[in-house]
Amino acid sequence: MTDEETTLYYNLGAVTRETGLHPDTLRAWERRYQLPQPTRSDGGQRLYSQRDLQIVKWLINKQEAGLRISQAADLWHTQIAAGIDPLEELEAAASQPAPPMIGGDNMAAYRSAWVKAALSFDSAAADYVITEAFSLFPPEAVCLEIMFGGLNEIGEQWYHGNATVQQEHFASALISRRLNALIAGTALPSRKETIVLAAPPEEDHMLASLLINYLLRRRGYEVIFLGADVPVRDFRSTIEELNPTLVILIANLLQTAASLLDLANQLAGLRIKLAYGGPIFNRVPELRERIPGHFMGEDLEQIIPSIEKILKLPDVELEEIKAEVPDYLEKLRQSLPEIERHLAEIADNYPVIVSAPTSLISRYLLSAIKLGDIRYLESDLEWVAGLLSNFQMPEDLLTRFLTDYARTLQDVVGDPAAEIITWLDEITYQINHVENGK
Repeated sequence: MTDEETTLYYNLGAVTRETGLHPDTLRAWERRYQLPQPTRSDGGQRLYSQRDLQIVKWLINKQEAGLRISQAADLWHTQIAAGIDPLEELEAAASQPAPPMIGGDNMAAYRSAWVKAALSFDSAAADYVITEAFSLFPPEAVCLEIMFGGLNEIGEQWYHGNATVQQEHFASALISRRLNALIAGTALPSRKETIVLAAPPEEDHMLASLLINYLLRRRGYEVIFLGADVPVRDFRSTIEELNPTLVILIANLLQTAASLLDLANQLAGLRIKLAYGGPIFNRVPELRERIPGHFMGEDLEQIIPSIEKILKLPDVELEEIKAEVPDYLEKLRQSLPEIERHLAEIADNYPVIVSAPTSLISRYLLSAIKLGDIRYLESDLEWVAGLLSNFQMPEDLLTRFLTDYARTLQDVVGDPAAEIITWLDEITYQINHVENGK
């Protein structure tokens, strides 16, 4: 270690300006992980050496590569204990010529480069694109326009048969890793409001929730993130204990919109602000009338401004919302195991793209009925019809399956399922006419 490395050059303000790290975050790292370990002046002021500054940059670099700060700190201490100086890798990287800029100030070029890397399963290239983009553009723009915009492109390519499920999942994993690293690097809360963020039972699509978590933390809000698949049991008591300023619930699918309603109804009678959102409420706008609380909007770019408007509203006592439940719903629930056994027997008549989700159709039907209208399922069926067409499947594949499903309901449930069977006949007729261009 040279004298230059240990000579005291920087105070706390200089280090935070040099690294972009919030002072509270730097203090927390020192307290929790003993990294860095500045000395003190006679007046008690922190004094950082050049090496201390490099340690902070090394930790930030590891976070950008996808490690949590605790993992990065453990890696540092492990390497030091093994006689390895972790800073040597920074020096080696600095000695390499920097690769050329991808697109200057052209954000579309960065999105295109990220999509190309994700489709090639090249995590190093994808990480480089995002790291460079963060040095040029606001973090919100990188997240929304490059990562989420790129993921939407890949999703469209998959829907049209030009990308695989594996490529889409790889891209999602890249975003999840990056967002978790960004969340770990945010500063301690600076605002008084506390926000609880959760996904309802059976909801495991978490990218939008991670993004909202990160963007709110960047603005100084305290976010208590309950994660995916939050059970209904004890939800009310948890919220009463936490007493947050706002509760946010996110659902992506019709099935999880129904379970989101269960969570929301758990809060009935409490004076609290509740917000919700997710793709299902964009595809089926009528669902917004079935959920208590405030819809956050269709566009991810508008969600944070929408949340901040909701935070300014007065607390109101939440009301329970329950749709009128038809008599046959319980009979349908009880019949699910037998319905699924019947569907398994006919699964061989269909390709995997149809047979794989057969066990889900009854649950989606139950969700639509629970939310108040079986027709809420129509948008999902239209989506499936488009998917099958894009994969060049036979035009009548979906209608044949729906016809078989209707027969299964007749055989297993009988007359109580008459309303569902009638609707299935109607939607089959509509799809047939669309397929035949009528």
